[in-house]
Amino acid sequence: MIKHVLIIFLILHVLSDYYLQTDYLALEKYKKRKIFILHITIYFLIMLLPFIYYGFNFWYLLIAVIAGISHALIDTIKALIIKKEDNAYDSVFLCLIDQALHIGLIVLGVSLFSNRYTSLVFDVTYHFSDNNIIYLRWLLLFAIIFKPANITFKILFNKYKPQEDNSSNKAGGVIGNCERLLYSICFILNQYTLLGLIVTCKGFARHKDIQEKAGFAEYFLIGTFYSIIYSVTSYWLVFYLI
Repeated sequence: MIKHVLIIFLILHVLSDYYLQTDYLALEKYKKRKIFILHITIYFLIMLLPFIYYGFNFWYLLIAVIAGISHALIDTIKALIIKKEDNAYDSVFLCLIDQALHIGLIVLGVSLFSNRYTSLVFDVTYHFSDNNIIYLRWLLLFAIIFKPANITFKILFNKYKPQEDNSSNKAGGVIGNCERLLYSICFILNQYTLLGLIVTCKGFARHKDIQEKAGFAEYFLIGTFYSIIYSVTSYWLVFYLI
């Protein structure tokens, strides 16, 4: 498989399915056909960027078409499930299956055109050195540790959030983003001893809340462990599995 081509399409998938999709679009696309079509159109146009940038290469167009059509089909099926089940939108299983299918079909699309013949027509192959590929991996890592991580955390653990905790969700998301960013930088620089320092500083900053707010300590630990596990897993997937 042409790994850097796969990384490019994974980056575009994350950008279009998370960062270019507001909370309003994410919710209303399952209720309103116009919003759904808008989301699919944006997704497909983003997936066409490599095709346009690299001289209208036919193989990039095929991958974009596979990604776009499969994305529309998966989201259509998900919309039908959500209409039948009121709580399906926040279903952990459904969300994980949804993303697994999206990513799996992108991998399949790239794999189908990654043989000895088609690899020669991927113009990007001749423009990326090993250092360039590393930069792409960094971009993918940083893309998945921010908004995708926050959304996943809300789906998994929002029910454990203390009711008396009135802190802003956006502030909590920013703190989590900074935490995972620092963890990832430590992994990239092989500075694993700094991980403990980050956790200690975070605990010291929230010491008062941990002591005074009932249930906050457990929620704090869940968030901390989640950020560590998510960062480690993301780093391993991006730099070792792909």
